[in-house]
Amino acid sequence: MRGWKLFLGDYESAFQQCLEELARERVLLRLWQKDYTLWSESPEEIVNRLDWLEAPCRMQGMVRTLEAFAKSVREAGFTKAVLLGMGGSSLAPLMFSQMFQKALNSLDVEVLDSTDPEIVRSFAEKGDPRTTLYIVSTKSGTTLETLVLFRYFFTLLHTMGEEEPGRNFVAITDPGSPLIAEARLHRFREIFENNPNIGGRYSIFSFFGLLPAALLGIDLDRLLEEARKAMECSFPDQEIPDNPGAVLGAFLGGLYRRGCDKIVLLFTSPALETFGLWLEQLLAESTGKMGKAILPVVEREWKVYPRQDVGYVVFFTREEELPRTFLTSLEGEGRPYLAIPFETPHNLGQHAYFFELATALAGYFLRLNPFDQPDVESTKRFTREMLRNPQELLPEHLPQDGEIRFFPEKAALSLKDALDDFLGKLHRDGYLAIQAFTPYDPSIEKELWTLGGILKEEYGQVVTLGYGPRYLHSTGQLHKGDGGRGSFLQIVTESDEDLPIPDRPGDTQSSLGFGALKMAQALADRRALREKGRNVLTLIVPARKALETLVRIREILRKE
Repeated sequence: MRGWKLFLGDYESAFQQCLEELARERVLLRLWQKDYTLWSESPEEIVNRLDWLEAPCRMQGMVRTLEAFAKSVREAGFTKAVLLGMGGSSLAPLMFSQMFQKALNSLDVEVLDSTDPEIVRSFAEKGDPRTTLYIVSTKSGTTLETLVLFRYFFTLLHTMGEEEPGRNFVAITDPGSPLIAEARLHRFREIFENNPNIGGRYSIFSFFGLLPAALLGIDLDRLLEEARKAMECSFPDQEIPDNPGAVLGAFLGGLYRRGCDKIVLLFTSPALETFGLWLEQLLAESTGKMGKAILPVVEREWKVYPRQDVGYVVFFTREEELPRTFLTSLEGEGRPYLAIPFETPHNLGQHAYFFELATALAGYFLRLNPFDQPDVESTKRFTREMLRNPQELLPEHLPQDGEIRFFPEKAALSLKDALDDFLGKLHRDGYLAIQAFTPYDPSIEKELWTLGGILKEEYGQVVTLGYGPRYLHSTGQLHKGDGGRGSFLQIVTESDEDLPIPDRPGDTQSSLGFGALKMAQALADRRALREKGRNVLTLIVPARKALETLVRIREILRKE
């Protein structure tokens, strides 16, 4: 724990009680014994989810295999790789690609985790698909977004005259998943069968994380060595106060037990922000259920929330970058924080493992199973129902203000009326989630962060930002499984021209477009949230008007 800085204030006693409970109840020993009763009376979705504990050691034996595969891909003439995946299959590769500089003679690795037609089209148009390796990454082998993206790019290569388009594909999935049969049928270059006893969001040190890392040229030995050191620090024979993962778990548990159930994540370096996205999924999907939650909030503003239910974790790259003025402000307000040094990208190995351990311990303190996701299925089910008649997705006579259509909770004649009704239902001790079913565009993202800042300042809300459908595989579980104090502003763009999804790989016939799929996912999640009694406002805007609409919302809020 060299360089860590911890401030607890009034939360000191709760933190110490959690540390003492870990020792008294022999929690670390029981964790390593894979004792499911730490979290539940039932072993279901626990005993088959705990092999992440030993993954750093187990995967050291696969390093040479992964490196040899990466070398063979380069020698075959591939210049880049695109990972097709969602959630636990995509966020670790995204983090690796953003945090590590591209190694010499390695591939560029990009992550495609969207069904927005503008984004999919942009991936098809940049670079040469014939020299691109596509990684189809899904634990279950049934993830809808991943499979439709596979069909699209396979068909694209087929129409370009490639005789064996399957040679441009590699699969990562669990043994026995439907993807294995599909991959064999289409003669994929390689199939990597992952350890099935590792859950998606805990899979960073498995094929799901390490294969993309190998293609990027990351030093796997060093990365896994950092993770192995963290694993050894987490053995039950170590003193609890000297175990960083246990300290993190007690920090999260102690704060939660004192009513501090929101954790702001701040980074002194923009390169670390994708670690926040990975950590956001880990915490949200693991703890947001049974009416409980620890809400992770990835922030960019160095401001203190004037609320008592918010704690902070600050990551800094060097001692001289430690934001001392900000930390002094937190101490002055009595707000608890933990500041953690992130000296090199390879430290990711340690920090990721410590947070996996801490999240499992947080589940113990919250008395819930941190390895399942019981509320994710509702949105998937509603999406399937809506896609049976995609031409009837939207009601014919939605309220409209200019080119903006909206789903309010009660009759509204204008965008301002709809916003007034939505904002009037915000919970004082809740949070507001902006769900952006928009392209990943820098100007749009900047305006979304500005909008979030206004909602924070003017309405006292803790604000999160997530892109759809990515967030459905991340914070979506928490949105529907927590105590119900969240409000949700959905902004959904419609493209002028949809992008067809092939009905089958290699077949140009299409009965569904990516735009229709994205709309179905947004409206399905709206329906799932409304069934849970959540406050939701959905705005549907032309893609060309997205930025203009956000500016207009900002202006309306400023005049309130």
